[in-house]
Amino acid sequence: MIELKNGNLASCSYDGTIRIWNPENGDCLRTLKGHTIWVRSVIELSNGNLASCSYDGTIKIWNLYPEDLFAQQIYLALRLDRCARHNGTIKLNDFWAKIYNSLPNYLKDKYKNAV
Repeated sequence: MIELKNGNLASCSYDGTIRIWNPENGDCLRTLKGHTIWVRSVIELSNGNLASCSYDGTIKIWNLYPEDLFAQQIYLALRLDRCARHNGTIKLNDFWAKIYNSLPNYLKDKYKNAV
């Protein structure tokens, strides 16, 4: 298991997956599937992607976040919605704060208590 730059955790698994965890509440935020057997290790690259190697003999590069603005807005809105439903909040780093500020006003109003 490693701690990512954003504070989340990434774990390797015998089932061939990598899981991204919120260490504050223990929620699994995302499951990355692609290896066929045990993922041996994972590291975070300087660009924020993950690299993993598996006993299936492959190395995979994972882009955790979508590249285009609309997809990033959807991703953030889904995360905020989940927090709002559980009366939780998330702390946005500079990158995600810019994405939040680019959301339409009705979404910013809807999720203002989740940030």
